[in-house]
Amino acid sequence: MGSSETGNALKPTGAFERLYYTDEEYHSTHPMLQHRHKTFTELIYVLDGKGSYRVDKRMYEIKPGNMLIVDRNVWHGEEPFRHEHNTTLTIAIKDLQINGKDVRLIGNHQRAIIDFEPGSAVEKLIVALYELQKVPNPDISLCDNLVNSILNVVYTRLLEVRKNEDEVEVKNDELIRVISEYLDEHYDEPLSLIEIGEKFGISHYYLAHIFKNETGVSPMKYVMHRKIGEVQNLLMNTDMSIKEIGERMGFSSSCHLSTVFKKYFGISPKTYRQNFKEGGSEEIETYLNEIAGQQF
Repeated sequence: MGSSETGNALKPTGAFERLYYTDEEYHSTHPMLQHRHKTFTELIYVLDGKGSYRVDKRMYEIKPGNMLIVDRNVWHGEEPFRHEHNTTLTIAIKDLQINGKDVRLIGNHQRAIIDFEPGSAVEKLIVALYELQKVPNPDISLCDNLVNSILNVVYTRLLEVRKNEDEVEVKNDELIRVISEYLDEHYDEPLSLIEIGEKFGISHYYLAHIFKNETGVSPMKYVMHRKIGEVQNLLMNTDMSIKEIGERMGFSSSCHLSTVFKKYFGISPKTYRQNFKEGGSEEIETYLNEIAGQQF
């Protein structure tokens, strides 16, 4: 955010896109690997449990009351082969602006997580929004009002946190950022560690070392996470054939794609697509019963 946006007079506004609920069972059958959204921002609130989640280049350990903030076009998701034990509500917000201008909530080198107390007012607002959008023909204007109330609470907390934060200088941060951006743009093309090192004028041994040290994964595993995350996205949100998806993502054949996909998810791409189309959001009645009677 620029300096003109740090005063309390200006607040972000946005429009409600959707809200969805995920629990431990859903995580185990539909893990959301690295992906990004071009048209909306996400606020991911942790209702219960613990786990881990990556936003951009950082891995965060999450617990109840945490809010993850994912701006548009920012890569995010779960790590493969990790079983997540948490329950979350995720709000998708479109047309996020401050003073009529498109805006990102999280700046470079800033943490994409803030803390609230479990059961706080913002949690109740999010649950109310979830309940409202479940009814037939929900009142969209009321959904938008709730979204903007939540945004204002989150934005105010962000400003408070930044006043107390010292600027953190991370070794090799700029180099890792540039390399990561390159991989984000070219992950569906043939890449090798040696070629990447040559492009940035560094030894591929040194590249592998600093990249894993800063991101937690090797460059080539980072690329594969991107590939599989995009495969998952295409399976869920398009009618492209498995063959077409494999060719687009640079797999040598549908069989190759299926083998790699099964390694991540335990099922074939075809079965994953079928399960996604047949499945639905889980209910949070148990949670709502627990907070029933609390003053909103």
